[in-house]
Amino acid sequence: MRILVLAPNYGTRVNWGRQLWRNEIARQHSAIFHGNGHKLSGHTDVRELVKEYGPFDVVTVGENPRHFEHYEHLDKCSAVKVCFVCDYWGGKKVNYNRLIRKHQIDVVIMPNKWTADEMEEMKCTGYFDKDIQINILPYVYAVDTRIYYDREPDRKYDVMCIYGLFEPIYPKRPELQRLVNEMDRRTLIGNWKTGIKNYKYVTALQQSKIFVSVNGIYKSLTMKYFEAMACGTLFLTDRPKDLEYFGIKNGVHLVCYTDFDDMEKKVEYYLTHEDERLEIVQAGKRFAEDKFNMKGMVGQWTNIVEKYFQQ
Repeated sequence: MRILVLAPNYGTRVNWGRQLWRNEIARQHSAIFHGNGHKLSGHTDVRELVKEYGPFDVVTVGENPRHFEHYEHLDKCSAVKVCFVCDYWGGKKVNYNRLIRKHQIDVVIMPNKWTADEMEEMKCTGYFDKDIQINILPYVYAVDTRIYYDREPDRKYDVMCIYGLFEPIYPKRPELQRLVNEMDRRTLIGNWKTGIKNYKYVTALQQSKIFVSVNGIYKSLTMKYFEAMACGTLFLTDRPKDLEYFGIKNGVHLVCYTDFDDMEKKVEYYLTHEDERLEIVQAGKRFAEDKFNMKGMVGQWTNIVEKYFQQ
């Protein structure tokens, strides 16, 4: 397929997983990228882009409403219009709905069931066109196993705790980092502002035995689950609400704790019971590689779009 990708370049940003996803689309299809940097200014007539670089079979937008606030007349394009939705909450939910309707998006890719159900309800009310396709595809959790893989059997850190500190959504992260930092273990603490991001973050995963995390206020998965598992790192977290939906098993692919006291006990347990930790690590790695491999996930997305063509 020939695809026009409307999105800023996230290659140097901390959440570069979105860019890795777009890069994989470009590996499997003929893709033209429009968007330079995170902040797009002015307005671009998509019809002019199609005229200059087209024709295209598909135009993709997302994974944030501000990515396609910038574009005009997308609804006039004859190509199949696909919107990748991420973080469907708060004001973003309102803006996503408005822009999907305004641009007459044909195919919506939602990351999980509970967000897709909300959009399906709005479709039933007549807010969205009845022909719009709403699909569940956890692309936001897909991991590029060419980058995230198990490289180092001898690991220098017992516990790592690295992520962005965005307290409105992840209020418990600072406390968790404090507790990990106080452990009498070899720990690695940091956030995106410390510069541990992208390839440095991957290296940190590959050098750590356990990644300790905590879910945000929406109690949903994040890409960290599968990044850690793919790197052969035991992922230790509180239980997300969509764990079983995606086939992830507590104690098999990762380990869930009930509270921070339980977290500390489980850290000590799995550091002193290495055979059990490595058994879970290997199962988690296979699961991430088989079910959340970015290459395979783009293949699933391709099938969704091709089925739309066949209608």
